[in-house]
Amino acid sequence: MTMVAVFTDVADLFMTMGMDAAIIQNPRAAESHYSTAFWCNTIIGGISTAVFYILAVAIAGIYGVNELVPLIQTISFLFLLNSLIVVPIAVLKKRLQFRSIAAIEVVANLVGFSLAIYLAFQGWGVWALVVNQFANATIDAILAFILAKWRPRLLFSRNEFVELWKVGGYLMGTNLVTYIIDKVDYFMIGSLIGAKTLGAYKLAFQIATLPRQVFYGILNRVLFPFYSAFLANGNKDRIIAVHKQLMRMFAFFAVPLFIGLATIADHFVLSVLGKKWEEMIPMLGLLLINFMVTLLSDFNSAIYLSSGRTKLQFYLSIFLRLDIILFIVVGIYIGGVQGLLIGFLLAKIINFFPFTYFASRIMGYTIWDIMRNFTPMFLSGFFMFIVLQMGKWLIFTHPGNVLELVGLVAMGALSYLAALAIFRKEIFEEVFRLVWSTRRAVEADGG
Repeated sequence: MTMVAVFTDVADLFMTMGMDAAIIQNPRAAESHYSTAFWCNTIIGGISTAVFYILAVAIAGIYGVNELVPLIQTISFLFLLNSLIVVPIAVLKKRLQFRSIAAIEVVANLVGFSLAIYLAFQGWGVWALVVNQFANATIDAILAFILAKWRPRLLFSRNEFVELWKVGGYLMGTNLVTYIIDKVDYFMIGSLIGAKTLGAYKLAFQIATLPRQVFYGILNRVLFPFYSAFLANGNKDRIIAVHKQLMRMFAFFAVPLFIGLATIADHFVLSVLGKKWEEMIPMLGLLLINFMVTLLSDFNSAIYLSSGRTKLQFYLSIFLRLDIILFIVVGIYIGGVQGLLIGFLLAKIINFFPFTYFASRIMGYTIWDIMRNFTPMFLSGFFMFIVLQMGKWLIFTHPGNVLELVGLVAMGALSYLAALAIFRKEIFEEVFRLVWSTRRAVEADGG
């Protein structure tokens, strides 16, 4: 499944054509837009299915595993099945019906997972995972159409397609550029250093990206539709206020999580994974800081999308990723994997400023307004880092001991909260209010 995923991931980037985001962003989206997008996605899904079915033998030949042929041919039909859900889910997001989307995902995952477990015990092997994906996609599609209360019409408008493509096409290009650049580090490490180090790097990457996926999932699901709704009502000032508040809230949680785990990466790896993964300790620490910076930049994506400025985002993504390649190449030749990650981090920090600057210009605030949002949290995070380093040096001196890991987590949390109470104590009340009001707003809008 992992080998096939390399090809299916690329195809998935083209399947939606960015039409779902274009529908959510467009304040004038009507039935003609929905049906046009649906038939476009269905056609692309059908073409992707046909192409992968035909190329199954060739793809299996690349890996030298003939057993992959029926697997690839079966999985190819997922492209057509998944294309059906794009528009109804976009309709739900546009209506801010997040509880309906969550219900769809819970039911689909529960049924699919249960079925996969049963079939795995029956000896189905990898085919149990295939059935899981088909079950998820089928239930997703059925429930999405039912809850969205929308059906496609036999309608296709060239004008509506062009209108949606102006937003969705550039978004698709941005996603493709991002996907390609995000694989450069794997290629460089695998080809220049070796498979063993690549294995440690992949595991460190998977662990480090988990917190970012949690935060980014919330951003991608909620922030973009909410901002689009605000702009449709001409309420740009409301977006600015909410944007600043949410960035403070996410920084409140993300800074201690990323910096704290990066600081105690040695204790975490040796306690949870064991000494055989010791090589990944510096990788995990640097990757966590990388993803923290990436997460802060992710906030700006909702601005570009909701304002329809995906063309600007696309050109920025190309320009700003050129220095990532440069820093990665120079870094790996100078300092190996750690040099690569340091170069990656420097490029991400540099890129944060122009990416945030143009987003702030779109909304009408300054980049320094955003930087002031982060300052108390980063100062508290730096204080936590110093306390944890002293704790590791003076008290918790035996990496690999689970109790010491727990002690370091407690020490980090207390030191961060204590420092934040000094630098900006009102943040606690603000975060509590914002979490409570956001929850009530989502419940009200999604009910």
